[in-house]
Amino acid sequence: MHWEYLFSGLYFYLIFRSIQKWSFFKNSGLSLKQLKVLLVIKITCSVLAAYYFKHSNTLDYLTFNNEGFLQYKILVTEPRSFFDDLTTDIKNYGWGDVFSSSHSFWANLRFNFIYKLIAIFNLLSHGNFYLNSIIFSSLVFVGNVSLFKIFNSIYGNHKIKILIVCFFLPSLLLYTACIHKDGIVFICISMIAYLLFYHNNQHRSFFKSLLLILLFTSVLFILRNYIVLAFIPSIILSLLYRSLKTKKLIKLVMVYALMITCFFFLQFCNSNLAQTIINRKSAFQMASRGNTDVALNQLNPNFTSFLYNLPQAFNHSFLRPYLFEFKSISVNLTAIEILIFEFLFLLFFFYRKKNSNTLHWFNVFGISVVLHLFLIIGYTIPNIGAIVRYRSIFWIFLITPVICNIDEKRIKWLPQFLK
Repeated sequence: MHWEYLFSGLYFYLIFRSIQKWSFFKNSGLSLKQLKVLLVIKITCSVLAAYYFKHSNTLDYLTFNNEGFLQYKILVTEPRSFFDDLTTDIKNYGWGDVFSSSHSFWANLRFNFIYKLIAIFNLLSHGNFYLNSIIFSSLVFVGNVSLFKIFNSIYGNHKIKILIVCFFLPSLLLYTACIHKDGIVFICISMIAYLLFYHNNQHRSFFKSLLLILLFTSVLFILRNYIVLAFIPSIILSLLYRSLKTKKLIKLVMVYALMITCFFFLQFCNSNLAQTIINRKSAFQMASRGNTDVALNQLNPNFTSFLYNLPQAFNHSFLRPYLFEFKSISVNLTAIEILIFEFLFLLFFFYRKKNSNTLHWFNVFGISVVLHLFLIIGYTIPNIGAIVRYRSIFWIFLITPVICNIDEKRIKWLPQFLK
């Protein structure tokens, strides 16, 4: 008998029971039936994505699964040795080089963390790639629901729009379907955003919220520490915006300008932060040998160089791939997604609601996170395929406020059933 199917079946029984019992789901703004249907769709997409990754040239996910199975064997046969590689890395490399891309304890920890997480999943799945993907996608589902709850609280009259963006963005569905860093990062940023929003709006326990935020931030730091660096100014900016009483937009621009000035002129005096970004760029260029590689300009640790490269970074992160730029069906599908986003931005620009100038503080947080991270991605990653995967988990913060502030009634040429 295949015991992994029995254990996995028990796991999913508990998951569906938690939807019925856990107040997080009960107060989500979605009915029990809707939640179950959405979870089944999420799981189905994970199976299809696993099949795609298994039969394509995308080896990352299968490599992760195989390495996790090796860790699982260690866990069940020699549990005392399960964490030996961590202590060995500390002895070999020490605690330094936190932002290094290789040859450091922290660089190895990013992968060891996922391998050991998969090993724990394998206690249920016994290494089955499809079962691992299903289990993982059910955890990511919590992140989808978290962001839905936030935006449904802000834009209560646009439930269908929010549901589509939070659950059905194609790139997000694909890259959070199987176990990889992106899915775990998505869970972390969703929960941090959720805790920030509901602590500020409902005045929940400060210490409980703080401890949970620190927990998810720690996992985020292990996997992609530069995201934490982008989160900090976004949190500060949103809290300042929330505390400002009059002429918020003008003061927001002034605060942002001050933060950017401090970032460049104080940090770049030492060059440590700038050099870290350049080192990441060099590491990606050395490792990248893909079919969607693109050339990046020379980047130097000074304000002028970063400003000169800003248009290229923006173009790579926000606008590429272009349609038919590469001879790849999957890349061209992503290009179509980008064209749809661009079309939505045009609709927002010409047909936005009259009261859309009132910007919610959470959107200040989300949009600034997107801006910071997309620019870092654009400065450092020379491969469009990797850029698509890295940015896929952040589009929600930008697309949701855009689509919810489009006034369909003003669009005369729009079919009536879409209004």
